[in-house]
Amino acid sequence: MSDNILPELRNARVDATDADLSEALRGKTPDDLQAFLEILDAHLRSIHQDEMSGELRDKSDAERVAFDYGLRLRDLALKKIDEHREVQKVFSRRPKSVEAAMLNLGGTRDRNDPYGDIRRMPVPEARDRALRILDDRNSAAHLSAEEKDTVERQVRVSTDIARRILVTEHEAYRDAWLKMVTRPNGAMYLTEDERRAMMAFDEYRTMSEGTTTAGGFGIPVKLAA
Repeated sequence: MSDNILPELRNARVDATDADLSEALRGKTPDDLQAFLEILDAHLRSIHQDEMSGELRDKSDAERVAFDYGLRLRDLALKKIDEHREVQKVFSRRPKSVEAAMLNLGGTRDRNDPYGDIRRMPVPEARDRALRILDDRNSAAHLSAEEKDTVERQVRVSTDIARRILVTEHEAYRDAWLKMVTRPNGAMYLTEDERRAMMAFDEYRTMSEGTTTAGGFGIPVKLAA
């Protein structure tokens, strides 16, 4: 039944090249690809098997072409998602390299004070960097649209909020914070990067007049939103 064919598959061709498949997925984010896969899988199953009886269907020529094309498209989408996950793993294993690259945007980094640029940078630069973190899909994935708007408004009016985002919104600090609040002796389990991240926040806190924290360490801004 041609009505079962997903619109994206109706122009499928037996001789479709890998370039044709890549073009069909162009512009899709990892989240877009995941959503597309769920829809694609449902349509491929409907072409292959009767939804009510479970009986395997006899495909028409058009359905067979669409089915084979869809399987190839599915493989490519999965490959792209897997590649993205591997890249994310690389960054998660080396969070300091990402952090250093961000800090270096503002100039030469002091090796003895890797967070010094955050305290000294001009207000507009602190605000712009914090907003870029908020705009990152992965960093702000847990925030609703309303929560994200609230944090963004705070960043625009408060340089302290902006700088706190730069100090706390990276993996080393978040992992350290979770250890400190979930384990009685959390400090014993901190890695060197996590320990430095906690010390950096404490140094920033002591230099910020009127700043108060519970337990001597601050909740990451976006967790507190």
